[in-house]
Amino acid sequence: NQLLYSAGDRPENFYVVVTGRLLNQDIEEGRRVGEYVLEPGDPFGAEALLSAEDRSSAVSAVVESEVLYLTQADFKWMLGQFPEVTRSLNHILAGRGLLADLTFDFLEANEVVHFVARKHIGYLWFRFTRAMLLAIFGMLAFYFAIGMDGGLQFYVVMAGGLLLFAAVGLGIWEALDWRNDFYLITNLRVVWLEQVLLRSASRIEAPLASIQAVNVHTSLFGRLLGFGDVIVRTFTGTVLMPSVGEPVLTKHLIEDFAGRSRKQDRKARHATIRSAVRESLGLEEAGRE
Repeated sequence: NQLLYSAGDRPENFYVVVTGRLLNQDIEEGRRVGEYVLEPGDPFGAEALLSAEDRSSAVSAVVESEVLYLTQADFKWMLGQFPEVTRSLNHILAGRGLLADLTFDFLEANEVVHFVARKHIGYLWFRFTRAMLLAIFGMLAFYFAIGMDGGLQFYVVMAGGLLLFAAVGLGIWEALDWRNDFYLITNLRVVWLEQVLLRSASRIEAPLASIQAVNVHTSLFGRLLGFGDVIVRTFTGTVLMPSVGEPVLTKHLIEDFAGRSRKQDRKARHATIRSAVRESLGLEEAGRE
């Protein structure tokens, strides 16, 4: 495998895969801590350029590949001229940061995860409001217990302690539940993976080739904090992805990968038809001879 760059190299270029397949390996203290595959259309090499730090990963070609690149100066010019590109890159890079630490055992052998995300952090803070209300009531119980008689004071303090204990427990529950839910975009499908604590996991998915439309719905609260629901419509139903960060950018990502999938399917069908026609005309045999 030909190495494009190594961890520790000074960043010089931004790349986009044109053909082939490359492997990105994240390196920490000389050890590989995660990896993911880059396919045609995938950008890479931006993280080090954006942070002005040395490369933290190594990229090598898995098969014969072709890439386009922009020099660091051209990359900075592009970001200055098109600020929305910075948002899109940061959105993709945040997903790749999660991907380096996760594994999904339901993926097929030829399946590549291009993007992964949790629900927006603003949704988590919204869920924390119940725990915060319990904590406030607990603190109020302690406050009012100060001027009470001994017997009643004991019970009020106990109630306040229970409320604070419940607030901490509920907050931990919400945080762990938030960490277990993921959205994935692979080269084959869109997946909404939900794991409820102490219950079984559920997985809702839609093959990219079956996607008909992708819509976004946001509330006023979601618009203020930058999250909303992404609704993926297929031939057979709907996949609802709730509380997604940067929902419009996520919508565009899904549409892009769905378009790539349809294009690959058309190429495969044309190749099959061409092969069948050549075989019926006796050209395949002649070519093999």
